[in-house]
Amino acid sequence: MEEIIRREVARKLAEVQLTENYLTPAELQALRAEVIAEMNGEVVHDSILSNPEILYRNIGRCDG
Repeated sequence: MEEIIRREVARKLAEVQLTENYLTPAELQALRAEVIAEMNGEVVHDSILSNPEILYRNIGRCDG
């Protein structure tokens, strides 16, 4: 089960061209909680990944 969650987190990050190193530990935990909620049939309306601050972290970086 844990491996499935990790793969889904990685997939969601790849969709927005990010990797785990762009997120804080708290943000990673929130994304993991979203994945678990979705696996339980819940609908997540406001994903942690919809936060523009996170998406802007990718701009200008050359390590990711």
